[in-house]
Parts: sequence; structure tokens; C-alpha cells
Amino acid sequence: MCKQRTSKQRTIKQTSKQTSKQTSKQTSKQTSKQTSKQTSKQTVKQTSKQTSKQTSKQTVKQTIKQTSKQTSNNERAKNKQIKELKIKQLGKKRRYAKRREE
Repeated sequence: MCKQRTSKQRTIKQTSKQTSKQTSKQTSKQTSKQTSKQTSKQTVKQTSKQTSKQTSKQTVKQTIKQTSKQTSNNERAKNKQIKELKIKQLGKKRRYAKRREE
């Protein structure tokens, strides 16, 4: 009778040990899986954020460049018009002066 109890106790102890080991393995596996998934999500999120930030920076840079170029072109065109207008007016003055002399 004493031996039977010991055998039962051993079986229970062994089963408990196995269950505990299995649970620990599963928990570890699950934790690892979750961590990996979370890390992957974070990496994607971070990459997306960085890409978006970079794109935004590039867009701003490009817009500034374009605006600057356009302003410069407009300024040149305006100066050219002013120069042409001055030449025209000077020509008119000279013609008018010639007429007066005659």
C-alpha cells in the first residue's frame, strides 16, 4: 500500500513537472513571437514615419528651390523690361530733341 501511494505521487509529480515545463516552453515561445511581431510593427511604423518625414523635408526643399528659381526668373524678366523701357524712352527723347533742333 505504501509503495502504491509513492508510485501515484511520483506520477503526479512527473505529470506536474511535464506540464510546468510545457507551459514554460509555450509561454517563452509565445512571448518571443509577440516580441518579434511587436518589433516588426515598430520597425515598419518607424520606417514609415522616417520616410514620411524625409518626403516632407524633400518637398519643402524642392518648393523653396522652385520658388527661389521662379523669383529669380521673375526678377530678371522685370529688370529686362525696365531696361527695354528705358531704352525706348531714351530713343523717344533723342528723336524729340532732334525735331526741336530742326
